[in-house]
Amino acid sequence: PQVMNSLQGALLALILCAALVSLGSMTSAQASMAERTEAAARTEHQMTALRQMAASSQRAEERLDRLLAAVEQLRADKVDL
Repeated sequence: PQVMNSLQGALLALILCAALVSLGSMTSAQASMAERTEAAARTEHQMTALRQMAASSQRAEERLDRLLAAVEQLRADKVDL
C-alpha cells in the first residue's frame, strides 16, 4: 500500500508538471499572438500614414504643375506683348 501511494504521488506530480508545462506553452503562444497582433496594428498604422503622405505629395505635385503652367502662360503672354 505504501509503495502504491508513492507511485500515485509520483504520477500525480508528473501530471501536475505536464499541466504546468502545457499552461506555460499556451501562455507563451498567447503572448506571441498578442505581439504579432500589435505588430500588425503598428504596420497598418504606418501604411495609413504612408498613404496619407503619398496623397499629400500627389496634391502638392498637382499644385506645382498648375503653378508651372501659370508661369509658362505668363512668359508666353509677355512674349506676345
